Amino acid sequence: MIDIYPIKNVIIEKYTYIYLWVYSSRFENKPASIFIMGMYVSFYAALFYSVACNVLAYLSY
Repeated sequence: MIDIYPIKNVIIEKYTYIYLWVYSSRFENKPASIFIMGMYVSFYAALFYSVACNVLAYLSY
């Protein structure tokens, strides 16, 4: 089994900051846009992580 936790944390950490920086620079209202993009990024990260865990559990079943 490959330990995916360090890789996942590094990827989510880097891309969360990139997404927040890129998308918050598009709007005038910076705090609201950062909050909204944080919700989007955390939602997609949790979705991707749950799918990846289900796939790993299915493959190792």
